Amino acid sequence: MLQNALRHSPELDIIARSHSNQELDLLTQMGAKEVVQPEFEAALELGSHLLKTLGEPPQAIYAVLDGIRRDRYRSIRPGQDLRL
Repeated sequence: MLQNALRHSPELDIIARSHSNQELDLLTQMGAKEVVQPEFEAALELGSHLLKTLGEPPQAIYAVLDGIRRDRYRSIRPGQDLRL
């Protein structure tokens, strides 16, 4: 569906949901602008809440979360080489 939609309207800003790292990579390669994994997003929010409770500055927390999302979760995936 993703490829078909982009074939007809290449300018579409498609956001997709992924259940696995392999799906995340595939959907990104196929042209999705954003791909989210609900389980990772929940974990990020739980961690964020904990860090706020422990007194970490919100700006520092948001900067780390933005970086994790920008690199498509690569920095927190099991078995990933962190040297990018």
